[in-house]
Amino acid sequence: MGVLDIQKSLARLNSIEAERKIDDFLGFYHENDKETINLLYLEEKGCQMYGKTLKEIQEAGAEFLADIMHPEDLPRCINLLLEFAAQNDESKTLSYFQRLRIKGQTEYQVYFTCVKLNNKRGIFQSITCPITQVEEFKEEVNTLFDSSNYIEKHLSLYKAFSKREKEVIQLVCQGFEVKEIAEKLFLSPHTITKHKKNIYKKGNFSSSAELIQFALNFNLA
Repeated sequence: MGVLDIQKSLARLNSIEAERKIDDFLGFYHENDKETINLLYLEEKGCQMYGKTLKEIQEAGAEFLADIMHPEDLPRCINLLLEFAAQNDESKTLSYFQRLRIKGQTEYQVYFTCVKLNNKRGIFQSITCPITQVEEFKEEVNTLFDSSNYIEKHLSLYKAFSKREKEVIQLVCQGFEVKEIAEKLFLSPHTITKHKKNIYKKGNFSSSAELIQFALNFNLA
């Protein structure tokens, strides 16, 4: 097994472990407009918890928040978010408790929310979880925010890669050699070698580990 294969295997193990922890995590990631506070995005897990599709939530606007949040918490949380946005500091993190009511429940449950400001997109990026999972929450926050920041930072690079280059990246990160990739893509080994050189140069990757990190974040591995 080569160095690339070992790095790929380690990255896969870390990815599988992260996925397992995320599956056990009862919290959810969401994005809110920093001016209206309306929910713009809620991951599928959250949509299922509230028994609505993302489109239904977006169309409901402020009514959705009024429906799921305790009436005493809604104005308090909105004020916290608006004050946080006014600070205009992306390095800071806002944390607060709120009472939410999910589908099929009559009682409100206490949740803990962690928020980061994204001025470029004009949104709040947040993760909310039950207070019973605060310890797991800490690791989840770091994992999701780090991944989100990486993707945002490298999105233009991802778009710059051609379809063929993305295919080569995927096969390289799966451990295939130049000759094998050439056979799979019906190209010459010389062409694949040229593609690899261009990929490393365009991505400014200094090692195979950096290439694998890029591929994992953009689902190319």
